[in-house]
Order: sequence, then C-alpha cells, then structure tokens
Amino acid sequence: MPQSMTVFLKKYWLGILLFLTWCLLVLYFNPRQQQFYLDSDIEQFKKRPHLVLIVIEACLFILILMTNTRNKKEQIIKGSIYTLLYLFFFHVFFQTTFTSIGLYINRLSSRTDIKKSYIVQYLNGAEMDKNALYLYDIDKKKITTERKLLHRLPTDNFHQNDTLHIKFTNGLLGLPYLNSDR
Repeated sequence: MPQSMTVFLKKYWLGILLFLTWCLLVLYFNPRQQQFYLDSDIEQFKKRPHLVLIVIEACLFILILMTNTRNKKEQIIKGSIYTLLYLFFFHVFFQTTFTSIGLYINRLSSRTDIKKSYIVQYLNGAEMDKNALYLYDIDKKKITTERKLLHRLPTDNFHQNDTLHIKFTNGLLGLPYLNSDR
C-alpha cells in the first residue's frame, strides 16, 4: 500500500468507520427490520414520540450550552442556534435508524400471539389471480393493500369471501409483527 494511502487512512480512519457503519445501517439494518411489520403499523409507531432521540438531543443541547456559558451572550445565542440546527439535521437523518432500532427492540421479546382476520376480495372477478387479490381487514373495517402481507400468503387457491386468519406476534413494545416463518 502506498505511503500516501496509509497516511490518509490513519488521518481519516474514524470518519471512514462512521461512514461504513452508517451505510450498513441504511442499506441493510433499516430495510431488514421493516420487512417484519405492516406499513400501517410502522407509521403508527413513528407517530409515537421518539423519547430516546429527544432525550439525546436535549442532553447534547444542554452540554453544548454549558460549554458556552463563559462566552458573551452573542456567542451563546449563536452557539444555541447552530446547536439546534445540528440537532434538527441529526433528528431528520437518523429518524429512520431510530425507528428501526425500536422495531428491533420490539422483536427481542414476544408477549402474545394475535390472530387477525381478513376476508379475501378479488377485483373485477379475477379470482385466483394473486395480483388482483386484496384483503378486507375485519377489525379495521377497510381493505388493506399491504403488499408485505399479500406476499406472505401461501399460494393456495383462495375464493371470493374466504376468511383468512393470519398470526402476528405482539412484541415487547406492543407492536404486532409477522414472524419470519410463513
């Protein structure tokens, strides 16, 4: 390895490591966690306050503010604005990762099994065509278009108005998820 490459790696090793970790999270970890959950459940989970993320951001803000207390008022205000902007971008860029971590924590321990009932509906009478298959959620009283759910169904022949019972597992945080086994 050339000496200039060694100098570059020694100088920027931490940045390279953080970038590779971020790529691993974004390209592998985040999509892998979301495949176990229905999109509607993920959206419901995202609406819950991200208490951990907010606490981390508040601690960073207070820590940075405390280090600036010896400076003039202008510098404190300027530092506070920069800190708030930094924390805003931190929240925007890592929200998906924190959501995925929450989804992973939810699957660490299962509490109970839940059976959800759906009624098979076909569009335009195209029975036996899996692409025209939709499920009517009996509990929510609406048609679900969750492709993750439809792809997990066995390829058995379903008929119009058949009732399906699909097993979900209620996780540690109370969010239902689909098991990895079909």
